Amino acid sequence: MQVSLQRNGDQWFVVVPDEFVKQHELKEGNPVHLFAHSQQESAVDSDKAARKYSLEELLAEMPKEVPLVEGWDEMPSVGREF
Repeated sequence: MQVSLQRNGDQWFVVVPDEFVKQHELKEGNPVHLFAHSQQESAVDSDKAARKYSLEELLAEMPKEVPLVEGWDEMPSVGREF
């Protein structure tokens, strides 16, 4: 996506199309991050809150039969499992 860089006094602004704002559900005043990869390309990311899932939604996504890893019970502890 090509965006426009504009200046007003000593401040610079990145102008993005309305469709981009709608697609990412942004609102005026939302913080965004601009990642510059090179002089030719950059990416914009927003701080939009991640969706919160309920326990029921998460459990519904679990497969009915959980595959067992061979030797799982014999593996040594790595963290604070005790």
